[in-house]
Amino acid sequence: MEASSPTDLMTMKAQQNFRFGNTARTTTSGNTARTIVSGNTARPTFYGNTAITTAYGNTAITTAYGNTAIKTAYGNTAITTAYGNTAITTAYGNTAITTAYGNTDITTAYGNTAITTAYGNTDITTAYGNTAITTAYLNTAITTAYGNTDITTAYGNTAITTPYGNTDITTAYGNTVTTTIYGNTDITKAYGNTDITTAYGNTAITRISGNTARTTAYRNIDRTTASRNTARITVSGRPLKLLLNMDRNMHCSPQQDSETSQITCQGCHGL
Repeated sequence: MEASSPTDLMTMKAQQNFRFGNTARTTTSGNTARTIVSGNTARPTFYGNTAITTAYGNTAITTAYGNTAIKTAYGNTAITTAYGNTAITTAYGNTAITTAYGNTDITTAYGNTAITTAYGNTDITTAYGNTAITTAYLNTAITTAYGNTDITTAYGNTAITTPYGNTDITTAYGNTVTTTIYGNTDITKAYGNTDITTAYGNTAITRISGNTARTTAYRNIDRTTASRNTARITVSGRPLKLLLNMDRNMHCSPQQDSETSQITCQGCHGL
C-alpha cells in the first residue's frame, strides 16, 4: 500500500501498531474508546461517554471522565478511575482498585486485595481473597469479604458488612449499621440510631451513642456500652459483663430472667 498523502501515511502507521503487541493506548474526546490488548499494557484515556478496556496481560488502567468506565483485567493490576456515573472493575488477579466520584462504584476481586472508594450513592465491594476495604460517604456501603479482613466505613445512611473471615470493623455515622460475623472479632461503632451486632466467634464489642444497642454473642465475651436509652444483652456463652455508664449517684440492681436468661437493670436512677 502506497501513501498518497500525509494523512494516508499516518493511517498506515496506525494500522502497523497492531493491538496484540506490547502497548495499546487510546485517547479520544468523542463518544467511545475501546481498547483490547493481549500484551502487557492497555491504557485508554477517555473524556466522552464510554471507556471499555479489556486486558489479558499485566496492567489495565482506565480513566474516564464521562458516564461509564468498564474495565476487566485477568492479569495482575486493574485500576479504574471514573468521575462520571458508573465505574465497574473486575479483576481476577492480585489487585483491583476502583475510585468513583459519581453514582455507582462496583468492584469485584477474586485475588488478594479489593479497594473501593466512592463519593456517590452506592458502593459495592466483593472480595474473595484477603482484604476488602470499602469507604462510602453517601447513602449505601455494602461490603462482602470471604477472606481475612473486612473494613467498612460509611458516613451516610446504611453500612452493611458480612465477613466470613477473621476481623470485621464497621464504623457508621448515619442511621443504621448491621454487622454479622462468623469469625473471631467483631467491632462496631455507631453514632446514629440503631446498632445491631451478631457475633458467632470470640469477641463482640458494641458502642453506641444513639438510641438502641443490641448485642448477641454465642461464644466467650459479650460487652455492650450504651449512653442513651436502651442496652440489651443476650448471651449463651460463659462470661458475661454488663457495662453501664453509671456515676456514683446511680443505683442499679441487675435482674436475670430464669427462662430467657435476659438481664435487665431494675431500679436505676439518674439515667
